[in-house]
Amino acid sequence: MLRHLKMNCLEVEGTFSAHFMTLFVYLTPIEIATRLFELFIMDGEKALVRVLLRMIDLKQKTIMQYEDVQLQKYMQSGMIIECTEQFSIGALLDF
Repeated sequence: MLRHLKMNCLEVEGTFSAHFMTLFVYLTPIEIATRLFELFIMDGEKALVRVLLRMIDLKQKTIMQYEDVQLQKYMQSGMIIECTEQFSIGALLDF
């Protein structure tokens, strides 16, 4: 999958920087945003990275279907919205 992201020139830092600055708050329901904030206070940005990696793992098949601009858009918002709609908070925070 990493090769797929590189082939599509997806810059991970740029793609997810807004999420780290806002702690995913503007794309997630309040109960998930609250838990992410709590995790951030306890573990710092490591917690956000773990959640993000969990989302990528859960949506790997879908990610592989997109390329270029569609891939960028999906990774920036679609993936996060889908994950919060389809999975429980426990599944998303299951490290």
